[in-house]
Formats: sequence, structure tokens, C-alpha cells
Amino acid sequence: LVYDQVVEVLNSREQVTCQPVNIINVDIMDNHREATRGALIICEICQCILHLSDMENDINGLLQAFEKTGKAFLHTVCFY
Repeated sequence: LVYDQVVEVLNSREQVTCQPVNIINVDIMDNHREATRGALIICEICQCILHLSDMENDINGLLQAFEKTGKAFLHTVCFY
């Protein structure tokens, strides 16, 4: 998975600023219909993240709410 590769690269780098970065993977089937649907869901997630007052504590609840769309999510926090 690309998600695993991203997490691996971030974890292997030296942590210079120790700033958190949220890595989110949305499982999307490789066809036009699902790609379009997935893009709309991802856009909505990004808009909701922008409005979180406490991302560290609220992001898991946000992603759980989006699981009702039927999409599977992977999420982790790395530091860079």
C-alpha cells in the first residue's frame, strides 16, 4: 500500500520539528465511478478537518463519522 510506504518514509526520517502530520488512507476501488465518489468524500473530509477546533482529539471521531459512507479508512500520526 502507498499508505504503508508513506508511513515508513516519514518514520525513517529524522524528526526535525516534531510537528505532527496525519496520514489518512481511503480505500477506493480502481474504477471511474468509485474514484469520483472517493474524491468527493476526501474533499469533504478535508473541509471538515479545516473546521476542527482540536484536531488531535477530534479527528478520530470525524473519521468514524465518515466510515458511514462505506469506505474503509486507515489513519496514523507521524512526526517530522
